[in-house]
Amino acid sequence: MSRRRANGKHRAKRPATAAERLAKAYVCGDCGATSDRVTVDEYGLNHVHVIHADSCPVLSGAVADIGDVFRAATRAGVAMLAVKVADGGASDE
Repeated sequence: MSRRRANGKHRAKRPATAAERLAKAYVCGDCGATSDRVTVDEYGLNHVHVIHADSCPVLSGAVADIGDVFRAATRAGVAMLAVKVADGGASDE
């Protein structure tokens, strides 16, 4: 069954319960930012929105947030899988 409406647009989809639980359990270990907002994109992927402080090292990319994500998943009882993607770098040659 298609998730598209007769007008060709995707139907709005509610965020997954697990994503909502993870968002409510998330706390940034550096600036204390929290999240309670989850959106679903046109492909059905859940996005947890976190508003970090301007001075937060997670926001600038100096520190990864994966530890905070795993702690939130543990508190929320959400199963997580981490996959490391090697950056081979693209070449124009």
